[in-house]
Amino acid sequence: MKTSTKIAMIFFFILLASGHSIEGYHLRNTAIENNRVQVSLKKNENAVVLFYKDDCSDCKAIFDRVMSEKERL
Repeated sequence: MKTSTKIAMIFFFILLASGHSIEGYHLRNTAIENNRVQVSLKKNENAVVLFYKDDCSDCKAIFDRVMSEKERL
């Protein structure tokens, strides 16, 4: 097999693999966006919004404090 043919085949497979990676990334992000919860606040309503992620150590660190403050109000 010619060297140019080998190079072309390698380039093709690299493009194919990167295309699958990009498609998987897009599907994952689409699934995440479709699972979002929409919250509506009334006009002139005071609210505290807490952004929380289960695998975030900082979120876990402040969660109990925030919830105890919420109960106090």
